[in-house]
Amino acid sequence: MIDTLLQDLKFGWRVLRRDPGYALAAMLSLALGIGAATAMFSVVRGVVLRPLPYQEPERLVVVLAETPPAIGSTTAMSHDDYRDLRSTAASFEELAAVTPQWSFIIGGRVEPQRAHGFYASGNFFRMLGVAPAHGRLLSDDDDRAGAPAVAVLSWDFWRRRCGGDPGAVGRPIIVDGDPVMVAGVLPPAMRWTEEADLWLPLARNPYLERGRSVRFLTVSGRLARGAGLDGAAAELGALAAGLAACHPETNAGVGARLRRLHDHVVGDIAPALGILWGATGLLLLIACANAAALLVGRAAVREREYGIRAALGAGRGRLLRQLLTESLLLALVAGGAGLLLASWAVEALVALAPGTIPRRQEIGIDPVVALFAFAAAVVTGLLFGLAPAWRVRDAVPVGPTGGGAAGGRVAGPGGRRLRKGLVVVEVALSLVLLVGSALLVRSLSRLMVVDPGFRVAQVLSFTLPLPSPAYDDAAARRDVTQRVLAGLEALPGVLAAGVVTRLPLAGASNPTTEMDIEGHPVGSGQRPHVDFRRASQDYFAAMGIPLLAGRGFAAADGADAPLVALVNRTAARRFWGDTDPIGRRVRLGPGPDEAWTEVVGIVGDIHHEGLAAGPRPEVYVHTLQYPPSWPIVVVRAAAEPTAVESAARRVVQAIDPAIPLADVATLQDVRLRSVAGPRYWTLLMVVFGVLAVALALIGVYGVITSSVTERTVEIGVRMALGAGRLDILAMVACEALRLAAVGLGAGLVAALLATRLLRRLIFGVGPHDPVTFALSVAGLLVVAAAAAALPALRAARVDPAMALRRS
Repeated sequence: MIDTLLQDLKFGWRVLRRDPGYALAAMLSLALGIGAATAMFSVVRGVVLRPLPYQEPERLVVVLAETPPAIGSTTAMSHDDYRDLRSTAASFEELAAVTPQWSFIIGGRVEPQRAHGFYASGNFFRMLGVAPAHGRLLSDDDDRAGAPAVAVLSWDFWRRRCGGDPGAVGRPIIVDGDPVMVAGVLPPAMRWTEEADLWLPLARNPYLERGRSVRFLTVSGRLARGAGLDGAAAELGALAAGLAACHPETNAGVGARLRRLHDHVVGDIAPALGILWGATGLLLLIACANAAALLVGRAAVREREYGIRAALGAGRGRLLRQLLTESLLLALVAGGAGLLLASWAVEALVALAPGTIPRRQEIGIDPVVALFAFAAAVVTGLLFGLAPAWRVRDAVPVGPTGGGAAGGRVAGPGGRRLRKGLVVVEVALSLVLLVGSALLVRSLSRLMVVDPGFRVAQVLSFTLPLPSPAYDDAAARRDVTQRVLAGLEALPGVLAAGVVTRLPLAGASNPTTEMDIEGHPVGSGQRPHVDFRRASQDYFAAMGIPLLAGRGFAAADGADAPLVALVNRTAARRFWGDTDPIGRRVRLGPGPDEAWTEVVGIVGDIHHEGLAAGPRPEVYVHTLQYPPSWPIVVVRAAAEPTAVESAARRVVQAIDPAIPLADVATLQDVRLRSVAGPRYWTLLMVVFGVLAVALALIGVYGVITSSVTERTVEIGVRMALGAGRLDILAMVACEALRLAAVGLGAGLVAALLATRLLRRLIFGVGPHDPVTFALSVAGLLVVAAAAAALPALRAARVDPAMALRRS
């Protein structure tokens, strides 16, 4: 058996070397398909399939709070609710809490540095089952009032900041102006939903004791052994109902549900990856069909060889095994090339991946991915090898004069029909990918022309992290902000400068607050939520946000003046309808003791959450009355905004060298980052579509070329009987267009069904957009015509006399 296999492999290798053009064409098709499939598998594996790097990750869940739609939905939980659930829930081995990503100022160097991190409960790492790389992790003793200040560093931050020195454990670093002892270092694999440089105990978070209406914690837990997801969810629902009964003013209508931690980390990206994974599968099928068509054509050339082998005693099984061995050999070589292409492609995929893709650091080529490439090569080798093997199954011995039926079996009408059928399949699958990529391109073009509600040109933005304890006082924050704005507006080429607490389209979470409307009392727990931002007087001028009614903020609206607010058009319409809200009063905050604030103006709507998301009700309050700790500065320049960056940095350093400039970017860059996800998916789908069309072009060209070669005598006869060159051109072109038409008909049906899966990825265009379908069909018809052009010209130049002598 081994000797026979080695013999087949040697013979197959000689066959491939004897016709390198055919072998290279088939291997290139398969390498592209296998390479694309392997690269996408590495992405799907890294993001979705690979287990989370925690102990027994299947037992980890996230507790999501749910508020009534009337007041706005939230998935976060208050600290009081978390504390009550942790003390009473019996279905969990541990319940832990973590804040959203926080910003810190790390001092101790020539220039302060901004870092990102989380506040986490003392049992957070214990709940995940994470062990330290150095030192220790947070404990319950750290997470209590008055405990010594400690921090746990991420592996990457420890290497950057401490040079990878294990002796850094036990030494202090300066965090927000205070010395904090480094308790330990996390292992390299430890990552949460967002990047983190350091972790601090939850007890040190300034928002911790703000009451039950301040919901900002992500609560996760480890199910107790034997506890099921449904049972734990039912217990949480009952506990949430009990909290609503005990605290109706804040918890009325607030429920709780569970979600697997894996699903929470992966988020909404799994459907997009599934669609791209399906697209690579279609591309691999196209590559298989292309290789099969090439092998069927090659089998026609080798018809006499099969007859001779049959005459020498080779049975059907022996011939089939030889052909399948050749196909597998071809596929394995292509698989090796595909794995090499995949390694390059994965590097590009990771480099181009937007920050919104979770776990992208875990994407790469590993033994499992290499095994997938090998399996894909074997399966495709069997798949495309079946077509020629099926055609020669009835090969019969050739006679002494070379007669026999093998030629008819392989190269006759059945063989031609098989090749044409494979090309029809290629065209149909190519149309599906082309329509999908065209839909995403049209969707992205629609998204890019959405008016965000502000002018993005010539605006520079940066964050001013005001360090503690120097700026813990509101008056100090107000003073430094005003001094920075005055210094910026005095710079040459600066038209306006302002401050806000959340930059539009920047991907930051949108803080909300409860709101009472004077004259519109609502029941307990039914107060509406609105997006809440602090903005300075000239912020709207710097951003180009129009004032629609009333007045804007003024210098007279100081700390001792009556509280004032601006609302956007959506808030004015939703909460006041046709009534003018100017002069009306609202109360912002969780409790009835908050002061009343007068609405003095209405500003235009802007897209804060994303270009595809509609405007939400928003309220702006004046930074003179609510000075922020982390103001975001926007500067409108007369020319290129980056030209003022150095001058802006000098202004800030002259006022206080301890204040760093962070997140420096133009609004053009911010806008481009906001569509990074759609651009990424579109780019990948376009690459697949282009590859599919290229393979279809090669397939049509190969079939038409073979057809012209086989019909040379017929063409000579037609020309001898009076057919002109245009007649021959039309005959060959019509054959190609007929194949394309059949493939396009089947592809249209498949595309109509498949594009419904793209609903969540497209914007401003329907999944059955007629323009997209028409352009895709027309494009493939042009490709088919182009593929037939060269064979048609060759057929038109056939010499009738030479063709008739060949007969």
